[in-house]
Amino acid sequence: MQYKEKYPQLYQFLGGYFPDADLFDLSDEEVTINYKAEARPESVSEVIKELEALVSDPPSWQTAAEDANRYFEHPDDIVDWLRGIRRILASENRL
Repeated sequence: MQYKEKYPQLYQFLGGYFPDADLFDLSDEEVTINYKAEARPESVSEVIKELEALVSDPPSWQTAAEDANRYFEHPDDIVDWLRGIRRILASENRL
């Protein structure tokens, strides 16, 4: 199964919110907070679940980073980035 099919909500989130963030001088944290504020709670919950699954799917890490227009020197950096996004989304504050 392809990345887009395995992680449909995450694919939409990363591809829809991250690529143009640099144009607006937004940090990854700000992008994630904006998504959390705008998205339905069900969508946020699904993205969290998909992030948890993705962390255990190393072949898909690079694809996720590319969808978000992010480049990392080491795969561990991608995992740290994904975990940081998950932490923000899972925080109790709805924002």
